[in-house]
Amino acid sequence: MNELSSVLLIEDNPGDIRLVQEHLGERLGAQCRFHAADTLHDGLQWLDTQTADVILLDLTLPDSEGLATYLKVLERAPRTPVVILSGHDDEELARDAVRAGAQDYLTKRDADGVSLARTVRHAVERRRCEHALRESEARFRGIVETAEEGILQLDAQGCIRFFNTRMARMLGLPAHTLLGRSFVELVQDDYRALARHLLDSTVPSGRGTAELRLVRRDDAPLWAMVAAGAIRIPGSELYERVVMLTDITGRVLAEQELVGIARELEQRVAQRTAQLEAANAELAMFNTSIAHDLRTPLNTVLGFATLLERDAGDAGDALSVAQRKQLHLIQNGARDMNKLIGGLLALSGIGRSEVKRQPLDLSALATSVIDQLRQQTEPPRTVEVVIEPGLQAHGDPVLVKSLLDNLLGNAWKYTARTNLAWLRFGLARRTTDETVYVVQDNGVGFDMRSANKLFTPFERLESGKAFAGTGIGLASARRIVERHGGRIWAQSSPGDRTGFFFTLGAPIVRP
Repeated sequence: MNELSSVLLIEDNPGDIRLVQEHLGERLGAQCRFHAADTLHDGLQWLDTQTADVILLDLTLPDSEGLATYLKVLERAPRTPVVILSGHDDEELARDAVRAGAQDYLTKRDADGVSLARTVRHAVERRRCEHALRESEARFRGIVETAEEGILQLDAQGCIRFFNTRMARMLGLPAHTLLGRSFVELVQDDYRALARHLLDSTVPSGRGTAELRLVRRDDAPLWAMVAAGAIRIPGSELYERVVMLTDITGRVLAEQELVGIARELEQRVAQRTAQLEAANAELAMFNTSIAHDLRTPLNTVLGFATLLERDAGDAGDALSVAQRKQLHLIQNGARDMNKLIGGLLALSGIGRSEVKRQPLDLSALATSVIDQLRQQTEPPRTVEVVIEPGLQAHGDPVLVKSLLDNLLGNAWKYTARTNLAWLRFGLARRTTDETVYVVQDNGVGFDMRSANKLFTPFERLESGKAFAGTGIGLASARRIVERHGGRIWAQSSPGDRTGFFFTLGAPIVRP
């Protein structure tokens, strides 16, 4: 405890003044300055220019009596502790002064050296503690008042006994209407059961949180993240609560808006899906109708051309060489048109068919494609074919077989005029993200400046126009790869090797 350095005694009895000075001098030491004033006026004048660690005050003075004496001293020195020295006849008055803010009182008959020094020291220390408490409370209140969160203290019944300014602003309510009001009353009806549960749940756990909608004075929406903690009242089984509310209205409104947007998007997707399904159904019917309507006259032309050729053959030389050549052109054109219609139907079907993935042996599929090509080629060809063994993948067996038919058939076709022709199917590279397969050949090749036309239906590159074809095979290959979630590309140069690279990724989810 710090030593006292200054004491002011306001007392009109010289004997009491001398006695108090002797007692304090013995106990407090010579370093403590002692000043006495025999009237209130003199004491107050001294306080105008000096400060004291403690004031000893008699309430019966020549120029002032009663509680008013203490109140005048309190007004002049509000931060200085005051000890009342009471005579026998004014002890009750001394107690009133203590209730008004004096630190302590002593009756003059009991004011010996020990009790007087102890009372003075305790008074000074209590006042210092009070000042520290007030400063701490002021800092706490400053923090609470500057917080962006609403803060409440609730009594054991859940009624408000303290709130900060932010809380009143959040609710849009006058401050004087909050004290004593039940916290649950501030919560919207649909959330009151949750609010009661939140307060009740703090007793076993010590803390709880919940998102609540509160009631504003202007009925504007107000959602808050509410955190509540329980504090046991000393000497009781009851608990008070401290509640902190963070305004989350902006977030909740944004979430509601997103939910509305998502719901609207779902409705739009459903509408578009229904429209797309209807369009696909119409397209399928159209394709079937077109195929039938086109193939019927083509088959008629082809049939009559065949009959005409046969009848002319039976009649000997009924047709000239030029006429027979023209008849063959008609037949070949009809057959090519039939192939083109078949290719278009196949391309359309790839986009509508469901991808049914399963483990595939690509090496075995490629071998079967090459075997078919060898059997169908007249006259037989010598082509060096290398198929890497053990190539595995996950994909639709029908679609992947068609993919290999197109790519290997393409390589077989464009090596027809190459001496020592070869083609290869194998693994180009494998990473953690994808596996790349490649079909390579040493056929006629093409200029990479025209590569953007490769996978477009009916687009044929200059280097390939001398070879028969519909221009749909590579378009079908790209569609199959895309249905599997993969990608396809090519690398080539005229007269050099050509490579078609592809991956079979995760299936694409289409509406």
